[in-house]
Amino acid sequence: MKGFVKNEGTRTVFILKRSVNPGFSISLDDAYLTVGKKSGKRRGPAFVNWLREAYFQDPMWAFYKDEGESYFEEEPLRAVASAGPAEGAGKGLIRRDEAQEKETLTAKRILDSEIILARQLIDKCKNKSTLRRALAATKVRTGKEAHMRYLIRRLEQVYF
Repeated sequence: MKGFVKNEGTRTVFILKRSVNPGFSISLDDAYLTVGKKSGKRRGPAFVNWLREAYFQDPMWAFYKDEGESYFEEEPLRAVASAGPAEGAGKGLIRRDEAQEKETLTAKRILDSEIILARQLIDKCKNKSTLRRALAATKVRTGKEAHMRYLIRRLEQVYF
C-alpha cells in the first residue's frame, strides 16, 4: 500500500504503539500491520478512510500518497456528532440507591453505628457470616466491647 501519514503538528504523539515526532511519518503498511488485521478491513482506500476516522482525526495529521501528493482532496475530517447512544450503552449499569445500601446489613455498618442502633441491627441480623465478621472486627477495634458482648449473645441465641 503506497502512502504515509505525517505528523504536521508541533508535539510528539504516541499513536499506533509508537511515538511520532513532529515532521515524522508512519507508512500505511506499518499502520495496517499494527491495527489493520484486527480491524477486519482490507488494504486500500477503505482501510485508509477507516484509519483516518478511527485514529487520525486531529487536523495535525496529513495523509500523502507520495511526497507532496495529498491522499485526500477534500477538506480535513470534522468530528460528527452521533444521532443517538451507541448500541448497548448503559445496559450493564446498576444504580445503587442509598435506600438499598441502608437495607443491606454489613459488619462495618454494625460497628460504625452507636451501641443503641447497633443492638437493634444485631437483633435484626440473621446472617451468621455477617455476625461472625462483625465479631472478628470488634476484637481488632478498640472501644467496641459492648458490641462484642451483643454479638456473642446473638450468635449463641440463633446458632447454638
